[in-house]
Amino acid sequence: MSITKIQKRATTEGNKKLLSQYSKIENLLTAITQKELPESEITSINEQVDSINSFDGDDKALIKLLKRTYSTLISHLETKFSYTGKNYYRNRWLAVGMMGGVVIGTLTDSINIGVGLSLGLCLGIAYGTHLDKKAAENGNQLAIEVSEY
Repeated sequence: MSITKIQKRATTEGNKKLLSQYSKIENLLTAITQKELPESEITSINEQVDSINSFDGDDKALIKLLKRTYSTLISHLETKFSYTGKNYYRNRWLAVGMMGGVVIGTLTDSINIGVGLSLGLCLGIAYGTHLDKKAAENGNQLAIEVSEY
């Protein structure tokens, strides 16, 4: 069973936001097709794509539907199959490392906030990159970099 393709509206060409959302969904669906998913999951994805293809609302409402569908698909793939995008863990641990560095910098007298921040940033990037490599080796990484929902 294959994943249904998104059908763009004829009025899409002039709307950059709508084109951007269509592109994000199309890239995600292409990345999903490279993974082995059960037929029940493919059926669920196809139902969501069919709801986009049959949507009759205006462009603004369609953009919201595309964003919601993208977000739903990303979170479902992450929770059920542990699939993540490229640099997912690096981006997450970068922020955690920065926060930890600031906390350590403020709590200790020997390290100031700037040093703690840069140290936490480096450690967060290093650990996140390690987790990204591990996800790629295990086959849990999608062939796209997941952007903001």
